[in-house]
Amino acid sequence: MLKFDLTLPNTGPIFFALKTPIRDFTELWPEFVTILQDSIGAQITGEGVGPGGHYLPLSKKYAKWKAKRFSGAGILQRTGTLLGSFFGGSGFIIESSPLAMRYGSSIEYGLYQQTGTRRGLPIRRPMDPTEADAARLRTATARWVTERYRAAGFKVLGGSATAGEAKAAGRTWYETGGLPLAAGM
Repeated sequence: MLKFDLTLPNTGPIFFALKTPIRDFTELWPEFVTILQDSIGAQITGEGVGPGGHYLPLSKKYAKWKAKRFSGAGILQRTGTLLGSFFGGSGFIIESSPLAMRYGSSIEYGLYQQTGTRRGLPIRRPMDPTEADAARLRTATARWVTERYRAAGFKVLGGSATAGEAKAAGRTWYETGGLPLAAGM
């Protein structure tokens, strides 16, 4: 099984600064899934665009066999099953609770592609998020948290405010993984 664990650095203080802390992220999970699906789709169809680099070529023997039976199918795309498993097809995994989300694929060979094998299968990661993907997740989180602060009556200064400007305006300054958020009543 492939799964994706996500940690957003420096976000703890912003979630617990309200009188009633944010303890339910259920409404945020669908946006996370969309971002992860975009990432995985680009990774597989681009044959390795993430930090792990371009997929190593198929063995000559297998490439010849595959070309005869699955003409035009790219690496990790022989039948489309693995890619489809991240988009609701057979093997799709999505489980969520207020504080956690589990997303991935139960297609067994996906794990072998993700990690490689001792028998010589090279690593060809279906899941290999880029810094841009991480930035999209942080932005989605900051936007979602900002909406919660506003709904609670806080005034929120945008990302262009500096820590000094926030403090001068009587706001509390939080750093959200590079996305500043200043909030105050």
